[in-house]
Amino acid sequence: MIVDRFEFHTETVTTLISDEKEEFLFTGAKNGEVFIWAIGTDLRLSIKHCFYDHSAQVLALCMNEDLRVLASASEDGTINLYNYFNGILLRSIIHPANSPIHSVVLSNSPIPCIVFFSREDKTLYSYSINGFLIQSVVEDCHSLISPLTIKNPLFQDILIYANERGTVMFRELPTLAVKVKLPLDTSTPILQLMVSRDRRYLLAPCADGEMTIITDPRVVDRRSSLFKAVA
Repeated sequence: MIVDRFEFHTETVTTLISDEKEEFLFTGAKNGEVFIWAIGTDLRLSIKHCFYDHSAQVLALCMNEDLRVLASASEDGTINLYNYFNGILLRSIIHPANSPIHSVVLSNSPIPCIVFFSREDKTLYSYSINGFLIQSVVEDCHSLISPLTIKNPLFQDILIYANERGTVMFRELPTLAVKVKLPLDTSTPILQLMVSRDRRYLLAPCADGEMTIITDPRVVDRRSSLFKAVA
């Protein structure tokens, strides 16, 4: 059953995310539009803010509830940071070579920062939220799969992502130092990563239909978080 239709974007919607409480929906489009929607009862949507600051397709969105910031990454080589409550454009960060930005992650701890990746130079960049370069590292892959952050016991964010080579990476933020490099015994690319609600397991489905579940023996014994083991 179709509940409703919303036709505010003028071109194809290329990416969308929501906050954990499902109070907001964030959408990006092929022509660079970025919309923020308020989610009402029965998933009724109403436009809260509209942005037209990108000149090319929106490739990725990320939001951080602690910072109240939405990051939109575009094919035009820019990341725009918005306060999604009042709709103010806080800052634009430009890729050093103006290359398309395909992945973006926001972190608020130990310091507020933004991490992004471009397939063109295969480089992972870490910037302060104020727009200053902190670190960059060249990756041996063409894509970051399901980049996400999870907090360690010190409430500091750890960056986790997979790549098409079948490797799961754990990096410190904002320095991008490698904590764990975990090659999976798979002959096909990892398609997605998902952390279990109790944070004890990391699920990695692969292109051949295999599902790998990752944990640490110490986690199973202690019934504690996987991310205490890599902290």
